Amino acid sequence: MRDPFDLGVIRPSDAYTLTEFRKRVGLSEGALRQARRAGLRVIYAHRRGYVMGADWIDYLHSLCPVQHDAHNEAPGRGQASK
Repeated sequence: MRDPFDLGVIRPSDAYTLTEFRKRVGLSEGALRQARRAGLRVIYAHRRGYVMGADWIDYLHSLCPVQHDAHNEAPGRGQASK
């Protein structure tokens, strides 16, 4: 039986093979190709592709910068009120 925490969990400090990454985030080959064209970084080492967890998180933030900026300006974050 598969560990339920495997699906969808991407840790910023971990590196994932392309195959493992696709399984964890539930992307098809075509969707992964589209993400790469849109800026998702893939690192190649010894003829094998890897995605860093931090790169995936950065890519997700880049998809909707307005929401990301609003999150950073939530109460208690960002500029202090006058």
